[in-house]
Amino acid sequence: MHGRFNHPDFFVEIAIRGDGLRDDATPRARTDKKRMLELGDSFAWGFGVEKPARFSERMEQKHPDWEIINAAVSGYGTGHEFLYLQRQCAAYRPDVVLLLFCENDFADNVRAEDHCHFRLFFEIRDGRLVLCNTPVPAPTFGQRARRFLLGRMYLGSRLYLAKEALLRAMRSNTSKEPISTYSTVEMENAVIVTGMLLREINAYCQDMGAALICASMPMDAERRAIFERLADKMQIPHLALDPFFEADVSNLHFAHDLHWNGAGHAVAAEAIDRFLRQEGVWGPDER
Repeated sequence: MHGRFNHPDFFVEIAIRGDGLRDDATPRARTDKKRMLELGDSFAWGFGVEKPARFSERMEQKHPDWEIINAAVSGYGTGHEFLYLQRQCAAYRPDVVLLLFCENDFADNVRAEDHCHFRLFFEIRDGRLVLCNTPVPAPTFGQRARRFLLGRMYLGSRLYLAKEALLRAMRSNTSKEPISTYSTVEMENAVIVTGMLLREINAYCQDMGAALICASMPMDAERRAIFERLADKMQIPHLALDPFFEADVSNLHFAHDLHWNGAGHAVAAEAIDRFLRQEGVWGPDER
């Protein structure tokens, strides 16, 4: 598929239009600084924190000879990140692409609907990735109603968070398969699609002369092991953030939200910074 996966502009713009980006405008022309392009969802986007508190800005402050372009967008999955990379990687010419992988990316890559709206997703047909749900359908009345209940009503959002907390507790206290809204067959398909997307992203980065490095969000052990197997198979350096968040997780995200607060971003910045140093990304004189 690599090199033959092209889309009309109106397909791609749905996924990579710039209105979701939160970073400052970065000139396309390279300076004498090295450049890192960061991909991810709302965690990397910095939901709930000011821009200077994000882990990308914290790392950039420590390494002034680097430009770190935060191209994360709330709601993105690996597929959206691949589409963005296809359009922007050659223009930005990064030395490193840092991809923050979240547990829900597995399902998001094959899910036609999520968080009260339709979304782009991928299928495998005849051994190839196919982009689906293009153009993205308009939201239904039911989707708009659920979005109002979750986004505008305190009780609705609290019930949703309570459900998520219950699922996490049940997942951590059972030896059975992780709780999921997806069947075993659907989850297997999600893993295959995610693996193919990672392969395409890695190949695209190599063609552009950029090194791909992944960091995975804290997640259940089974999904973490799956992601690590995929990355190992493709020889993609990867860091699991789980051990860095296990010690004091209650103080690293918001009381009424699962996203990282400033302290959580500080922990992620330190962990990723050390890993990048181990991988030789930062120069020997950088601290």
